[in-house]
Amino acid sequence: MRRPDRVVWTADGHIDIIDYKFGEQRPKAYSRQVRAYMDALAAMGYENLRGFIWYVDSGKTVPV
Repeated sequence: MRRPDRVVWTADGHIDIIDYKFGEQRPKAYSRQVRAYMDALAAMGYENLRGFIWYVDSGKTVPV
């Protein structure tokens, strides 16, 4: 089972998958995790997917 922290259907037609992270930044591992969420939604037929990692402690958002 995969469960992203947040999935947002935007007004401009995108689906944003956002995963919240606290503490240490591990871009490779976290990018793989978000990519897996995106792949799962794509397999269900969704399009226009975008993935993001939000490092809550620093306020930094990284596109995947």
